[in-house]
Amino acid sequence: MKRSFGKTLCLTLLFLLLPFFITALLSGKETIQITADFDLETLLPELIYQEMSGEYEEEALKAQAVLIRSRLNVELKEGIGREELEQSAQLDREQREDYLRDWNRYADAAKATEDEVLSYAGKTVEGAFCMVSAGKTRAASENFPDGSYAYLTQQDSEMDLQSPDYLRAYTLSPETVSQKLAAAGVSASGAVAVTGQDSAGYATEVTVGETKIGGESFRRALGLCSACFSVQEENGQLRFICRGVGHGFGMSQYGANVLAEQGKDYREILDYYFPEATVQKRE
Repeated sequence: MKRSFGKTLCLTLLFLLLPFFITALLSGKETIQITADFDLETLLPELIYQEMSGEYEEEALKAQAVLIRSRLNVELKEGIGREELEQSAQLDREQREDYLRDWNRYADAAKATEDEVLSYAGKTVEGAFCMVSAGKTRAASENFPDGSYAYLTQQDSEMDLQSPDYLRAYTLSPETVSQKLAAAGVSASGAVAVTGQDSAGYATEVTVGETKIGGESFRRALGLCSACFSVQEENGQLRFICRGVGHGFGMSQYGANVLAEQGKDYREILDYYFPEATVQKRE
């Protein structure tokens, strides 16, 4: 059992540190110093890969690196252990091959922003991001009345309207909607209507029959790409028209890439989407 565990650990470490071996070979270094106490910077390139395409602009990748590092720091302070972080960075064989094609871009983004996090009121905050907004990012003040996430303010992101993923349609039967809700632990059936929206157009409340459901909970239960949607009944079916991809808070990845194409650097991108926060070295 010990031998098996030791072998697995060695393979895991080799798997995680493979990009650094490649770096050493390409740079002509003869030796590599490896310590058992490596930090999250070691894992960051793979985590960036999982969240953003290597085809995105360099400055967009850097902005993404800062946000992921911020999130990881918050999670570590909340008690998320190293094992969980290492597991989240694991890639399957197909992902690994894809990652290695662009690993240098992810590694460069991590290195260029080393130890930098998003900060608000003197504390590291979770770096929220979505794939594509609905044209505006969402204000936390409208969705979290307790004042949490106050650094998340509404920002225009009209460039997202040009994204090929901006608009998607889903057609579901009323029975399927009820079944999906039941699988998520909600018993509801009947007419579906958006009965609450924030100023960015995202559903904050959806009513199904007599049951009220939070907009994000509803969209996740049904597998919709966004809570910014309209619903129509057509020939006994429910047609959901969704705008954007993701929860809509924080930085739009598509919008960040457009700003990078326009010549903005990663700090300017983050300042655009998080005007109340600053970028600084982690504590």
